[in-house]
Amino acid sequence: MTEKKDYIDIDLNLKNVDFDRKFSTFLKEKRQEHQESKQPFCTACAYNQFKDLKEVTIKNLSRRTKEIIGNESELNIKVDIAKYEDPSYFKLKGERKIMEKRIMHGTPTFVPIWFLDYVCKEFGHGYSIQMEQEEYDQWKKSPKSKK
Repeated sequence: MTEKKDYIDIDLNLKNVDFDRKFSTFLKEKRQEHQESKQPFCTACAYNQFKDLKEVTIKNLSRRTKEIIGNESELNIKVDIAKYEDPSYFKLKGERKIMEKRIMHGTPTFVPIWFLDYVCKEFGHGYSIQMEQEEYDQWKKSPKSKK
């Protein structure tokens, strides 16, 4: 007869909210950082890799017989974030310009806003970066825009 101490106490349904929330919060901060620096970052790919690694790790741990894991936060899952922020991971799909209505000095004015639409090369997840006209002009002159 097998005793309870031989079982691993982990959530095989992958429902530990805190563990996922910490990684999601990290990804949101990373995405915000990239939005501010006008660089693409594929949050979807990073999160999907995290979910895949988490599932494989939990399956492997569940096969052990003598160790007990207290909770999922003790798992060591490393996602290759650098891969998903590398500019060569993305393809520029297009550039869009819209005219946004703003109030300047009490007068309604239309201001051009540019969107750079990127697609990750691995799975085709879309990602747009918003720029003001001045930022777009600088980006257009930079070598990054030629890729």
